[in-house]
Amino acid sequence: MQSLETQLNQALEGIKQRDELIASLKSTIHRKQLIIASIQRDWQMKEAKLSGDSIKRLHEAFATSTNNAGLKEAINVERKRK
Repeated sequence: MQSLETQLNQALEGIKQRDELIASLKSTIHRKQLIIASIQRDWQMKEAKLSGDSIKRLHEAFATSTNNAGLKEAINVERKRK
């Protein structure tokens, strides 16, 4: 029979391992969302027939965005910029 202290230490170690797994999974999900948003953004900008410079500027501006809220407005601003 294990002592209460040993059981507690094992439980705490299990919690630590699960916390690390959760953090890793959250990171993976975030990277996936960034990739999906980038692909969607690229498609929308090509559909809008923006110049290469405009596309580059918008990709930089939205680089850390996991959604493309405001992209339509940004595309309109880039069109007016020409």
